[in-house]
This record gives sequence, C-alpha cells and structure tokens, in this order.
Amino acid sequence: MKIQLLYFKGCPHVDAARAALREAVAADNGDAPSGAIDVEEIDVDDPAAPAWARSWGSPTILIDGEDVAGGTPSAASSCRLYASDAPDAAAIRARIAAVRGRASKTRVAWPMIGAITAAIAASACCVIPAALALVGVSGVGFAARLAPYRAVFLVATVLALGIGFWLAYRRTQDACGCAAPRPLSRRAARVGLWISTVLVVAVAAYPMLAGANATAGSADAPAKETLRLAITGMDCKECTSTIANAIKRVPGVVSATVDYASGSAIVRHDGRAGIADVAIEAVEIAGYRAEVRP
Repeated sequence: MKIQLLYFKGCPHVDAARAALREAVAADNGDAPSGAIDVEEIDVDDPAAPAWARSWGSPTILIDGEDVAGGTPSAASSCRLYASDAPDAAAIRARIAAVRGRASKTRVAWPMIGAITAAIAASACCVIPAALALVGVSGVGFAARLAPYRAVFLVATVLALGIGFWLAYRRTQDACGCAAPRPLSRRAARVGLWISTVLVVAVAAYPMLAGANATAGSADAPAKETLRLAITGMDCKECTSTIANAIKRVPGVVSATVDYASGSAIVRHDGRAGIADVAIEAVEIAGYRAEVRP
C-alpha cells in the first residue's frame, strides 16, 4: 500500500493533515504490524517532484493513488479547503482499511480462480464436451488430450485451495499480540472461498459420478447388423457418453452403447459398407482409440 502526502509550503492546513495522517498510520500499524505502512511526503514545489503531483491541491492525501476525500486533480495546484482543517484520522483509517480489504480479497481470489481452472482441466474429458455440446460444438479431442494429466491438475486444485484458505484464515495480531478484529471484506472473501470450494469439488468429482455406460440413439429401433468395438483411452465413466455420441453421429448408426468396465462399444447400424472404419475414425477424432472386436 502506498500513502502519499502532497503539499506545498504556505497552505494553512498542511500540519493538521500531517498530524491526522500520522495518527491514522500509527494506529493501523499497531493493528497490523505485519503489514506496516509508511508515508511518502512530496513537496510539489520541489523541482524534483513528479509532474503528476503538481495537479493536486495542498494538502492532499493519496492512498494507492486515490484521494481520501474523493477529490480529483486539477489544472493547477492550490490550497485545499476541507469541512474541518483536514481529513480526520478516523476517515483516513477507514480508507486504509477499505484499500487493505480490496487487496485481501484479490489475494484470495487468485487461488480460487486457479483452483476452479485446475478442476475444470482435471475433468476436461467430461466437462468440456458436455459444456460445448450445449452450443453444438465438439471439444472432445482437445479435452481428451488433457485427460492423462488429470492427477496433476487435481494436485494443483488442492494446492490452490490450500493457499486460498491460508490467505483467508491466517491470523493477524495487534501490537499486544492479541488477535486483531476480522474486517468485513475478509469475511466476504471467506464466504466466496467456501462457495468456490463447493463448486470445485463438484466439478472435480463429476467424472466419478457418471454412469458406467451410456447409450446414444434408440436401442429398441430396428437395425440390420451389430458392430462390436474395443475402446481404449477412457479414464472416467463420463467418457462413455462422449464416445457414444461421437459414434451415433456416423451415418447409418442406429444406436451406440459404450461400457466403461469392459472397455467396449456395441454399435447397431443399417449394414452399409465401411461403417466400421468410419466409426473407428469417429472414436479417434473424439480422442480415444478403437478396434473391431470379434
């Protein structure tokens, strides 16, 4: 956090602003010594002062570039007037707490985003095809390429959640070593973290909750011949649905039933020539491997 006091000599309220700012910072440093902050004072009349500082009135207190009184820079610097001599210490502390709270939520948000991303990647072979199917797009080939790394993504998910919980629940202490009060922003971050955790667990567990077999098309519809395929490359039960739907899109296929336990597919079709090769190609495009089973 960057706190700056901008001023030029001769303005009547500079000393009052400096005193209020020092009081607020001293109190905040006492509550959160691990995150102690310092104040940079800039005399805008100094030739070495940055050009942007000259457009603020005197005195101005900026916290991460934002004026504590809600002011904005102007074309030329001038002495500022406040309702009282200067922003009081309580108002400055409130703004410091608000900025610190935003930073805390941001720190927790990144691990949550990482955990959700890793969970989706871990379940890519199931989640991505299911999501893209809603808009009529096939993503099974890309998703299947991520499947061998499922264990890595699951570990990344756990690590990201662990970091998020550590950031959200780590204890802060005041100057006496007592636990400091938890700001509302931190409580909101914790609520968001728990909601994200439930979502992550649901996404990661999705492949394990699916049925052990899937059928696309009507198993009761008449068919002339039956083709049996041996399927390899399935790493979760939901893969059966992806493969069955891929085979069903082959012209001439009446129904396709894929069983995860046996690694097989039963394809009922109209008997047209070459359908076995086309069905195998459809499975391979989906990211798996197939061969005719006697």
